[in-house]
Amino acid sequence: MVVTDLDRTLLRSDHSLSDYTVSVLNTCRKHGIKIVFATARDLSQMMDLLAKVPADAVIAINGAIIYVDGKVVIENRILEYSKQRIQREFYNAEKNGC
Repeated sequence: MVVTDLDRTLLRSDHSLSDYTVSVLNTCRKHGIKIVFATARDLSQMMDLLAKVPADAVIAINGAIIYVDGKVVIENRILEYSKQRIQREFYNAEKNGC
């Protein structure tokens, strides 16, 4: 299994994949080696990459969502109520000079 981050690891500074990297990863897949991308990105931000190198699994949004074979197997998003509470806390802290 190959598990790799994307930005500043697998991708070049222009956020692209080299032809060599694409070739190596696809050769790994042909030999039965699973490819897993772990990233802070959402899946929608990875579609071009996945078209070149299909992943067996994607750990997206810093682990909030995990896809295996294109299906969501774990989803731990922040609930809307929690987001609103966090926003209020930041607003109140800012208002009080913090």
